[in-house]
Amino acid sequence: MLTNAGVGTDTTAPPARDLAPVREAAPAGFGWNELETASPDIVLGRPPRPPALPAIEGVFFKADAAWQELGLADRPAALVLRGTEPPPVRMLRGCFDLSGRRPAEAILLPGPEALEEAAEARLASAHALLPVIDLSGRCPEADASFAVGDRASWAAVAGTLAGFAERRRSLPPRVLQAADLDTRLLAWTFIADRALQPRHDPGSRACVRYPGCFPQLETRLAAERLAGRGLLRRHFFDRFHACGDCGSFRLNVREECGSCRSPRLESVELIHHFRCAHQAPASHFARGTKLVCPKCSAQLRHYGSDHTRSGTVQNCLACGMLSPEPSIGFACLDCGGHTEGAAAARQDIFGYALTADGEAALRQGTVGTEAAAAEPGRLPAEIRAALAGAGPGTVLLALRYAAREKLLRRRGQHGFDAMRRLFLANLASTLEADSLHVATPEADWLLLQDAAPGLLAALTPRLLRGCEAPLAEPLEASLQTHDPLLLRAMA
Repeated sequence: MLTNAGVGTDTTAPPARDLAPVREAAPAGFGWNELETASPDIVLGRPPRPPALPAIEGVFFKADAAWQELGLADRPAALVLRGTEPPPVRMLRGCFDLSGRRPAEAILLPGPEALEEAAEARLASAHALLPVIDLSGRCPEADASFAVGDRASWAAVAGTLAGFAERRRSLPPRVLQAADLDTRLLAWTFIADRALQPRHDPGSRACVRYPGCFPQLETRLAAERLAGRGLLRRHFFDRFHACGDCGSFRLNVREECGSCRSPRLESVELIHHFRCAHQAPASHFARGTKLVCPKCSAQLRHYGSDHTRSGTVQNCLACGMLSPEPSIGFACLDCGGHTEGAAAARQDIFGYALTADGEAALRQGTVGTEAAAAEPGRLPAEIRAALAGAGPGTVLLALRYAAREKLLRRRGQHGFDAMRRLFLANLASTLEADSLHVATPEADWLLLQDAAPGLLAALTPRLLRGCEAPLAEPLEASLQTHDPLLLRAMA
């Protein structure tokens, strides 16, 4: 049985060893304390280590039997991320095989400070599809969490390792060895058996974090591309407003003065004097214990017959402005910038789940972004259905925007969509044909019926630049034309 006592550290003092040869093997600048505690481990992105210290009997507990009880053949082979502080390698060596002599089965994450290294491993490492095991209990985006004294965490890690290994075996080598983020991200959703469900994270400028330990911005953009191809299914998570200066979602929403934008507001009662029709804050009528109209100097004596309290207004203590309702503004907690409520760009955040088409693409090894842009499986469903009736004179156009990702960061989804609509309206005014328009996150698809013979010749880059001219910033639109009859044959 695996118990807390069974995984505790043996406190028996180790016998004396002659460590001088190992000290001499240490490279310059390699601290002795680090060498003594970490020399046998393998660390991503670190230079080769000096020879390992001899095993010291009685220092580390034996975990092999515990892992075998949970269904594993031996201690899991693992890689260790360091982050800003070295992890407790001496303890971890008793739980995991850190020798580097066996293929790694997991990546150990010391805590949030190592998330950036984990993201780099997901992007550039051959170990991109290994489970990430959190050792701190503070990284829910990891695939599992491990604590030496927690029996349940041992079982959870064993189950995660077994599940990852089993699902990896069902994917072709082309997918497992792919270097592009789209394939790696889609493969992770299948191997981890987990949706890309974001969580709120006030520590991030985006206020959300996706699971999987992938780089966050790239994850969202890749997920949108995959959703546009029907390989992931989007579902709404939350809506944020973005700072107009730096794009951060960490905003203080506040009531403020519509004139000077100060949040120093107070609600004050109004008094209405019937005889002269003067209306002002109650403080303007106060004369000691009496109420005297500041306009006609008459004393107000009888509530309801010569005056009434007609309501409340917002009084700005900074500029003195009176207004019936406060304005809404956003103050950025990152850069300190101010954005008016009506002008703030809105950004919808989505979660993503693997679709049946996505799983099929993984099993067939056809996920990669190098696939043809006009492959029927990547066309929107409405366009695919309309292709069935395509005849002579039908033209299929795909408009894509090279500046999309830059504009999303600068202006948010709401601002980008507004620019995109204006561009399309300008382009539509030049097209003399009936069209079916279908928008996806990455492209605008136009299926033109009975297009004029000279239409394609007129759709030049110069024309696209002219349609972008009224925009605040160029979309850097590009146009791709496809033969609908050929696509229908391929479907």
